Amino acid sequence: MTDTPALQLNTALAKRLIQVERNCFVTWVKQIAAVPGNPYGARVQQFGQSTAVVCRAFKPQIFNRVFEMTLDDAEHIPDILEFFYRNGGTPLFDLNPYVIQPYFVRSDLPTILNRMGLFQAAFHQMLYGVPTTSVPPTPAHIDILAVGDHEINDFCGIYDSVKGDAGLPVRLIYGHPEYRCYIAYIEGEPAGLGILHVANGAASMATGITVPEMRNRGCQTALLYRRIHDAAAAGCHLMVSQCQPGSSSQNNQLRVGFQIAGSKVWWVSDPSDTNQTA
Repeated sequence: MTDTPALQLNTALAKRLIQVERNCFVTWVKQIAAVPGNPYGARVQQFGQSTAVVCRAFKPQIFNRVFEMTLDDAEHIPDILEFFYRNGGTPLFDLNPYVIQPYFVRSDLPTILNRMGLFQAAFHQMLYGVPTTSVPPTPAHIDILAVGDHEINDFCGIYDSVKGDAGLPVRLIYGHPEYRCYIAYIEGEPAGLGILHVANGAASMATGITVPEMRNRGCQTALLYRRIHDAAAAGCHLMVSQCQPGSSSQNNQLRVGFQIAGSKVWWVSDPSDTNQTA
């Protein structure tokens, strides 16, 4: 993405990044919930301007979050907590630094969440860029394929080898029109996967995984470039991604042209809180 004009980072763009990420995971959780009988306990609910997603069967934080929470929705926090506990999930408030004021300026969400027994548990990086079709060729030892019926089992197997859950979270979005699934083979062996969510002119890097024994061989960089190219070809004007600060994923994304928008903070409930119910 280095040959494309940079977007001006401001509060409006930061809010847009959150909206694109939210849309990706709201659609994902709704797809999981659409399985007859909803055996995975997936639900999406709106609380004012905030959106809560929960998925009892799949514990990763990406499926159990509150998006776009601001001080305006503070009155809904007790109902949000009850929603998570009733549905067997662990609440995680994904807070955007561009809309959270410092405590010394005004009592804001962190103060309120702390009083309700939650604490800041992690930071999470926001990244963004403008997609382009001008990307380097894939290295000769790597093959990047759009996942089809012949690749789906390898695709799910990669997810299962790193994240578990028998690969079900990614199998359940296979074939959905908004998700593009990719698999990387290194010398014929399944090595990594990438998922791209495309909607409303924006693309989200939903997930990227490499099996441990195949790391440091260029797999994720190749998957990133393929998704950057395909997002541009699909007419997207914005790409959004996330990662842990200082991670190899961050380094890879910066290398291919993403920029850091800032670090969100993740607030979670205290696991020793006896008021929680499963």
